[in-house]
Amino acid sequence: MDLSSGQIRIAKKNNHFGNISFVEGDATATGFEEGCFDRAFITHALHEMTREIRLQVLGEAKRILKDGGKVIVLELDSPKNFFVRMFIALWLGYWLPFNFETPTRRDMLKHGVANEVEEAGFSNIRKISQFRSNYRGVFQVVEGQK
Repeated sequence: MDLSSGQIRIAKKNNHFGNISFVEGDATATGFEEGCFDRAFITHALHEMTREIRLQVLGEAKRILKDGGKVIVLELDSPKNFFVRMFIALWLGYWLPFNFETPTRRDMLKHGVANEVEEAGFSNIRKISQFRSNYRGVFQVVEGQK
């Protein structure tokens, strides 16, 4: 699901699986029935949202999950290594004054993805550390259970 028809078009073009559907829509109000999914994946989207919207998206993910279902969030992180952090800042343009993602990304990192997943009502929160080591802290994966 994505708000952008352009992103949906690209996803469809690059899709190599027959069992995936793409929906243009708002992740704060998906329109799916309550408890209809086993898993909800949120990938590289929360850092673009204000805290209020992030919590709404996580709340909607919880609503559409079955009891025991899991949310898996793949997001940006703050690398510990100074040189990796500088490379990412230059590559993603965080130094540009008009980069709209910078304030929401910083806010997300300040509050912590794992904390926000828990605040949305998920339990058994875990940050998958193996993923962190594979990507030098650039990304994080957080999992929570309904």
